[in-house]
Amino acid sequence: MSGFSTYLANSVINDTLVTPYASRYLALFTLDPTDANLTARELSAAWYARKTTGAWASPTDGVTENSNTIQFDYVTGAQVAVNYWGIYDALVAGNLLYSGAFEEGKTFNVDDFAVIGPGDIVVNLL
Repeated sequence: MSGFSTYLANSVINDTLVTPYASRYLALFTLDPTDANLTARELSAAWYARKTTGAWASPTDGVTENSNTIQFDYVTGAQVAVNYWGIYDALVAGNLLYSGAFEEGKTFNVDDFAVIGPGDIVVNLL
């Protein structure tokens, strides 16, 4: 099986994530969305909506990570656990560009802001 060269992996990340980051949106999932983009697994809560991802580190060896904190709204209703993330090209619907699991699952408690910290999302194409 062949794979990406480091040059190509870095170029793909730059062209699809780093350069147009202002139009990339983070989605949170309770279960793996898989490559089939199973949107029914996306978090559904009154306080939840996808957020702009913000800046990304320049890729090295086909890997990048989020450079900033991504803050969602104030959690209401019930505590929620998310284990997966997805990067989309639209705030609603759109195309799933990247997805993965958080290294450690995230539990968001009622009355807290849901926060994804710098380096919590890692995109690795190699």
